[in-house]
Amino acid sequence: MLSKLNVFTGFQAWKASRKESEDIVPEEKTFDGAKGGRMQDESPYKPREMNTGMDLEGQGTETSSGNYAKVVGCFSADMKEEFPSAGQTPTFKHNSNFDKLRAITPPATSPADPFVSHPYRYLIYGPSITKEKFKSYLLYAMDGLQYSSRINLNDTGRYKFKNRDKRLKEQPEGSTKKKTLALDLEETLLHIVKEFEGEVASEGTIDVSFRDGNRSLTIKVKLRPYLQEFLQTVSEFYEVVIFTACTAKMAHVLVDVFDPERKIITDILTREECIHDSQSGFFIKELSVMKNRDIKDIIIIDNYVHSFALNIQNGIPILAWTTDPKDQELKYMQKFLLEASEAMDIRQYFASNLKLSELM
Repeated sequence: MLSKLNVFTGFQAWKASRKESEDIVPEEKTFDGAKGGRMQDESPYKPREMNTGMDLEGQGTETSSGNYAKVVGCFSADMKEEFPSAGQTPTFKHNSNFDKLRAITPPATSPADPFVSHPYRYLIYGPSITKEKFKSYLLYAMDGLQYSSRINLNDTGRYKFKNRDKRLKEQPEGSTKKKTLALDLEETLLHIVKEFEGEVASEGTIDVSFRDGNRSLTIKVKLRPYLQEFLQTVSEFYEVVIFTACTAKMAHVLVDVFDPERKIITDILTREECIHDSQSGFFIKELSVMKNRDIKDIIIIDNYVHSFALNIQNGIPILAWTTDPKDQELKYMQKFLLEASEAMDIRQYFASNLKLSELM
């Protein structure tokens, strides 16, 4: 059993509580075929100015209080822009569970790390993060948690859905995979180059051609670093499905890029299975739509907390990715997922180890 290996150390518990603010609002969003409910701009996160009594560099006023100060108050102007290197990345091994866990143990935190004492540093699994990206990520996570507290599904004029009865494929007889891992696509596993916004394709971009009705289309896709390694590892412990706000056509086209034979991805849930918030534009991935799976055994990973706003204790908010070739979030997130795979109830495990709901 993995729990007997005693190799999981250094994972810091969530330690903060947050001040609710109605003034944290997302940017106005436009939609494309790849990501409904996601803003289409240059940066994965771009929060507006917030009326919190404190600016983004932590310069407080007498009206500032609560968790906002805790989140951004330590981002001083003289901070270094990136974490220093913490040594050589260990080689990934495949010969045993112990080797896998040892190989993906993150480097020790450097004393020179400007964020070493930040209460949310552990949210970033890799050893490196820029100041601006870290700050924006935290503000959008806070916004998503606040959004979750305002959802009222009784407002049927605002919240709409098509399919609330998705039955996943039955697992093969004798399968030992007791947990389901639901993964987002765009900005979590891959990135679609937005040429219509002037984005230039870089090295490693994959041209993907497909037909949409009578049209022949080509898009450019980049896969997140360590994606294949991540999928191979977690698929040994989890049933792996995709849960995306893409259209069904686009979702299958994208999955074909990294798993064309469906050796790892066993099912794909799309926009049809989401709850659409017609006021904000968000597509909410409510996990009970998977009727033949127990909610206590489901994990969802998405870079947008808004997406799993109805299942906060099942979700892991991952740092959004677009083009950074040095990104290591998928590599180091494996370690936490392997330990979580043995939990009796994911909600209780996350409540004890992530404590995401305490931030609301």
